[in-house]
Amino acid sequence: MLTTIAKRIQTRLSKQGVKVSLGDIRPVVEQSIKDIQNPTDQEVLSVVEYFLTSATSLTVVDDANSIDSDIDTASIQDIDKVTPQPDPAPLATTNKNELVAQGAGELGIVLNTSEINQI
Repeated sequence: MLTTIAKRIQTRLSKQGVKVSLGDIRPVVEQSIKDIQNPTDQEVLSVVEYFLTSATSLTVVDDANSIDSDIDTASIQDIDKVTPQPDPAPLATTNKNELVAQGAGELGIVLNTSEINQI
């Protein structure tokens, strides 16, 4: 029954754009719901609210601890040299309207001239 309730809460959170694993939900359910075989709507709602407020709270990260100071910048520069760069010439000679028409055509959308100009 614990897994069923946890999945129900996970679904409610997912519908509101919050992704939480079942492993994170189960301990909160165990603490918040008195009778796991017969949870009340209020108990389930309180668990959902707990995760919604947790998801919207800000977490401050100390920049000094989040940056690895041992990064070899020479290696990064070497990678940049190897990575092929696109040729900017085709974009320079193509105007905006042509790009819009081409993109729309690739998506199977037919636009008239006034629609292309509006975009």
